[in-house]
Amino acid sequence: MNQAIVDYMKENLGLDDMELIQELYDEYVNTIKERLSSASNALEAKDFQALAKVSHAMKGCALNIGHESFSAVAKELEYLGKGIGTEPPTVENCSALLAKLNAIFEEFLQA
Repeated sequence: MNQAIVDYMKENLGLDDMELIQELYDEYVNTIKERLSSASNALEAKDFQALAKVSHAMKGCALNIGHESFSAVAKELEYLGKGIGTEPPTVENCSALLAKLNAIFEEFLQA
């Protein structure tokens, strides 16, 4: 388990039951894996609205357990998918952010 996230859950969520922390951690990992897959499928279909929606959900999941670096990039992808900002959503720029999310998540899993 990622110790920074465990510490966050203990300090900010008031959890001290390691069994419950493990359960929440595992649920987070499984949810993000599913949503990363959904995001990839939405991007492949060039459905930027669906991509924004799943990115919003990932952002919230990550914030709930204190995975701030992931949440920040998910927010960027959400806004890009919605067309908020200076750039319109394209497969290329959304792919770059999705690749960054995947890299952050893989790093998270290795910690």
